[in-house]
Amino acid sequence: MKNIDILHIYAGTSGSAGLYMNEIYSVLSDNFRQELIVNSYYPFQKGKKIFYRYSELSAPYKIKRRAIRLAIRFVELCYALLFSLFYVLRNNPKILNYSLTSDVIVEYYFLCIIKIFTKTKLLITCHDTLPLNISNEKILQKKIKRKKRFFKLADTLIIHNQNSREELEKYYGITANIVEHPFPVMDLTLLYGLPEVQRHEKFKVSMLGNFRKEKGVDILVDAWSRLDNDAHNIELLIAGYFPDRKDIPANLRPSVHIKPHFIDDHTYWKLIGESDVVVLPYKRGTNSGIPSSIISLNTLLIASDISMFDNNTLIDKFFLFKMGDAVDLSKKIYDIYQMSQATKNEYRKKNKILFNQYRQEFKSIINEVYLSILEK
Repeated sequence: MKNIDILHIYAGTSGSAGLYMNEIYSVLSDNFRQELIVNSYYPFQKGKKIFYRYSELSAPYKIKRRAIRLAIRFVELCYALLFSLFYVLRNNPKILNYSLTSDVIVEYYFLCIIKIFTKTKLLITCHDTLPLNISNEKILQKKIKRKKRFFKLADTLIIHNQNSREELEKYYGITANIVEHPFPVMDLTLLYGLPEVQRHEKFKVSMLGNFRKEKGVDILVDAWSRLDNDAHNIELLIAGYFPDRKDIPANLRPSVHIKPHFIDDHTYWKLIGESDVVVLPYKRGTNSGIPSSIISLNTLLIASDISMFDNNTLIDKFFLFKMGDAVDLSKKIYDIYQMSQATKNEYRKKNKILFNQYRQEFKSIINEVYLSILEK
């Protein structure tokens, strides 16, 4: 029987997303005995790689029909939770840190069994306290009710910002047993190193990732239409997966390039490295490792001033624009385009200093958090 202090279970750790869990594991490793149960495509050697071998979007087995992929995904989830249950019963970890990204009923049953039949303390990490990409109020309330059952099970809820604490109180009536630690940095150099700096003829602006409606790609397109691109040496790349194909921008100017499909981690790393600036025009969000990913590659970023970014000490206030304001975003892009190379390099140096300071502070805070939980 292993003497484990913390067992982390996180299904959403495929590829670069695994940098989140790797950073937490690494900074806790000096003081705690840990184990991981993670995605089959977790990019590091440690951990039990169990979740979603066949149904992950990044899997080499491409399942084109969504209904079939989701059915396989459910079977894989049941298998992974069964494996996790036997692991907990066999090894009796002191803490189970379960990262909640979905609210499938079998997950609830799994956590109930842990809660009732073991002495393991149950932590739930709340990645999104409010469900994303839901505009229908009835569906939203149903999802909130479902999530509340999960949250009520936990001995402790882990959050990463004050906004999550406010949402837990407002929408779930939860004020106790909440512990906060910062979101870890997601250092893309750990996967592929630093990309070679390439100077392009044109100033390159990018938006990358999974384009849910909350990501604000429409705001960026609107802002771009207000720039006099023909007079300036500037271009925009929008590359990533659109869950709703109707959201793919159309009838765009020649200076805009669209790649509306899933991009793998190496391409993601390469495109960030090639960009002068990456734009995050989010309308809403709770947590994001994307700012630290961008900064880790010495690329500048622009973000909306939603609380998730406004409270992020990695982001200089100069690089924030008013959420939803395409005119303000357009001006911000142009201001950075007009900067001298020396000024841009100064901001990159400043970002790197902030990145390293944040990392050290995170290590200290999260170790104190888990120590306090163990001592309860």
